[in-house]
Amino acid sequence: MALSRGTDKISLDTVTEIIENLPDIGAKDKMPTIAETLDRQGYKRGFIAGKHVERRKGLLRTALSLWQKNCDIPFIMEVTGFEKDFLQTFIRTANKLRVVA
Repeated sequence: MALSRGTDKISLDTVTEIIENLPDIGAKDKMPTIAETLDRQGYKRGFIAGKHVERRKGLLRTALSLWQKNCDIPFIMEVTGFEKDFLQTFIRTANKLRVVA
């Protein structure tokens, strides 16, 4: 059963109501476990997303620092993995705002 896939269509309150109305086969006892699991999954996704954001910020700082040390775009692309158009836009914006790495 894929209740977790349709989170925009079914609320946790609805899941709780469904479980509370099931015949008593231990389902009510499992509800805290389901809630804890959902909470852990959300925390884990948030943690992973946070690590991704921090890594990207680090790469952006590296790109800007390399540019300010007169490295060329192809080299910065190789080091950071960013695409040329993105780097050029990022550097142009950083220069306009006078950002220093």
